[in-house]
Amino acid sequence: MKDISEKKFFANNDVFADVFNSIFLNDKAVKIDPDDLEDARVRSIYVPLSEDENSVREQERDIAKFWKKGNVILCLMGLENQTAIDNTMPLRVFSYEGADYRNQIVERDEAAREASEKGYKAKARAIRRRKFYPVITAVLYFDTKRRWKKHKSILECLDISPVLEGLIEDRHIHVVELAWLSDEFEQSMKSDLRFIVHALKQMRLTREYNPQSLWEVKHIEDALRLLQALTGHRKLFEEAILKYQEGGRKNMIDFVGGMYRAGLHEGKDEGRVEGITQGIAQGIKEEASRAAKAFAQGVEMLKNLGISPEDIAKFKALYPTQEQDDNNS
Repeated sequence: MKDISEKKFFANNDVFADVFNSIFLNDKAVKIDPDDLEDARVRSIYVPLSEDENSVREQERDIAKFWKKGNVILCLMGLENQTAIDNTMPLRVFSYEGADYRNQIVERDEAAREASEKGYKAKARAIRRRKFYPVITAVLYFDTKRRWKKHKSILECLDISPVLEGLIEDRHIHVVELAWLSDEFEQSMKSDLRFIVHALKQMRLTREYNPQSLWEVKHIEDALRLLQALTGHRKLFEEAILKYQEGGRKNMIDFVGGMYRAGLHEGKDEGRVEGITQGIAQGIKEEASRAAKAFAQGVEMLKNLGISPEDIAKFKALYPTQEQDDNNS
């Protein structure tokens, strides 16, 4: 569930581009236009050490895209999603990238041979002289409890004899610890990536998640399903997803309402509430009077946060019975 949700969310071109633009190209004048991204194949073939000479295996990246300008490939970019630390990650990343470079060699040689067979000798020579495009991979780390303090380089994975020291070149991988990104990085994000990063940071600091009510989310169902997988609050987010599917809402004040209603329902069924929003942050018990008081406190909090009267009225209109219960209490 987590793996599928992560792949689906980050496969959106604007989110994919935002990872590289906000974190790796933050200080660069040139940024990736999401329209310049094109899906690339994620599978490659390798031959494992085996007594079976015909044995082959597939290895699969999580997400891979070409960054292109017209018909020119500037770079092949990959994202790998990790919810746990993997000490073999440097070796895995460079096996993916090695396979990508090998594919470029094969494609170049095939194009040159085809040109030569057709009698275009000069074109074949030009193809063989052509340089290759670079391959870049970023590892997205989703854990909110532990930092990635394990292997990030090839040398850290190897047991090297003293006689070989200095002969082996090192390579490092780009690990992005999403829950530990700075506010500066978060604020530079232009896509729904900011929504996910903010959620992970909140979960790391407070072990809870309270959404930013005024943020509009473009890929709201993908974002909700990813949060559902990351937080484990299945019921809480399932109703929010259903509300979106039924009404197509994208304004986060509606999402706050969906979270509140899901939390209230879960509290009645199970005697507890997990992850209520900024406006209803301290939990709602099954008793109707407690729910009404929490609702009133939430409305007051929204006012203190500077949310417009129109959005507050919209929120209150979603749950008129709670406001009525509050007035009667």
